[in-house]
Amino acid sequence: MAGTFYIKRIVLLAAAMLISTGCAPTFPRGIMDQVDRNVSFADLRKDPDGYKGKWVMLAGIIVDSRSEEDGSTSIEIVQKPADSRGRPLRTDDTGGRFIAVSKQFLDPAIYHRGRLITVVGEVAGKTVRPLGEVAYQYPLLEVKAVHLWEPYYSGPRFQFGIGVFHEF
Repeated sequence: MAGTFYIKRIVLLAAAMLISTGCAPTFPRGIMDQVDRNVSFADLRKDPDGYKGKWVMLAGIIVDSRSEEDGSTSIEIVQKPADSRGRPLRTDDTGGRFIAVSKQFLDPAIYHRGRLITVVGEVAGKTVRPLGEVAYQYPLLEVKAVHLWEPYYSGPRFQFGIGVFHEF
């Protein structure tokens, strides 16, 4: 009897460890505590200067990245709605584009077109750049933290585990 008690405890402990590692946060709590979750991307697009100094979390797909002369990196991102962890959803919905500027060098070979990205940044206002034949106004973020995601997988799926799974 005592043996089965210990086996059950070990199984429960192992399950708890698996569950807790599977739900690890994308960004540290100290960074997420700074994010103003009341700022929507639509509001930010309308009035980027009105939100200067606010920290936001935005997700999307990289369109372009480039290294600047001062060693910083500028990333153009098509905004996408995000799931609860901040991962961009697989959808054609978008509120537009934004620019994230990192003071650190982020290699364009890694931060390249098509990568899924989530950025926590401080709103620095706006910038206007050409987008085709149009002068496009981009909200401008100063990067505080960034997370790249693995690409969406569209092949066959086999999953084993304990719990509930739902794909969006």
